[in-house]
Amino acid sequence: MGLAEDLKDLAREEGFDAAGIAPADPVPGIDAYDAWLAAGNAAGMDYLRRGRDARAEPARVLPGVRSVLSLVLNYRPRAEPGAGAPLQGIVARYARAGRDYHGVIREKLRRVAERTRRLLGLAATRGAVDTAPLLERAHAARAGVGVFGKNTALITPGLGSYTFLAELLVAKDLPPDSPRRNPCGSCTLCLEACPTGALTRPFELDSRRCISYWTIEHQGPVPDELAARFGDRVFGCDACLEVCPYNARPRPASEPALGPRADLASLDLVELARMDGPAFRRRFGATALARPGREGLARNAVVALSNSPDGRAREAIEEAAQDPSPVVREQATRALRRRE
Repeated sequence: MGLAEDLKDLAREEGFDAAGIAPADPVPGIDAYDAWLAAGNAAGMDYLRRGRDARAEPARVLPGVRSVLSLVLNYRPRAEPGAGAPLQGIVARYARAGRDYHGVIREKLRRVAERTRRLLGLAATRGAVDTAPLLERAHAARAGVGVFGKNTALITPGLGSYTFLAELLVAKDLPPDSPRRNPCGSCTLCLEACPTGALTRPFELDSRRCISYWTIEHQGPVPDELAARFGDRVFGCDACLEVCPYNARPRPASEPALGPRADLASLDLVELARMDGPAFRRRFGATALARPGREGLARNAVVALSNSPDGRAREAIEEAAQDPSPVVREQATRALRRRE
């Protein structure tokens, strides 16, 4: 079978759902990435600009790298939540697990790296879980573990796009896998489903209009025009994934640590808006929802409350207008103006 197949097999043995190998050459899609940055589509995510050169050349991340082992881990929950209850905020599926996925994947990557070094007789490897400056989807597409969908998510055969990506950089030439053909055809369901029009055209996402960006990455208030389209979402957005035909019947995740926690599928908006720092850390500190911080989630709760027709929402927004955070106060003030 050869070393390459052995390497992919051991990755699957450690719990990854798919594995493929790509050459660690300079990424051919960097021109498109540069154009995307130049158009302002990265919004306030300055780290995407700072890491541009490393994203273009994996050797800047691991000197001497020759191959990229691209890995896919499925997070699709076994059961879907029911319809949202009044004054409940919805969380993107990937963040409903009891543990932050970074820690789960790093543990798997560490074991894969140790076994890789024994298998190949190498000391030079480096694992990455969306925190290193790598164009993960580009490497995954070159490695044949998936293809870009028109919503810019990677679609993996048999898994769909409810997946996490990871990489192991390896200082050895390994036979690469072949890329797959794009499966979208004439389908535009994802573009039509985006609540804010963030998918400006096939294969291009404008983060300045993306609910995931505003609810997770952005640190200030949300503009009224966008806030009105968030609905009851308080962390991320699965709208473009939910309508994708390749996500209609994928197999559920097998990793127990990524199983959904019952109290994270939806969040009480009033409780979330009132939550103080210690309570936030106790409940969300070990989960992906910790990223926007207490201030960010409270702001998101106010946005969702402002979109609710429930009469109890106004009282909660008025209370949030007295919040210690100036960002939460500003969002609440805007919400009250919208409801007048």
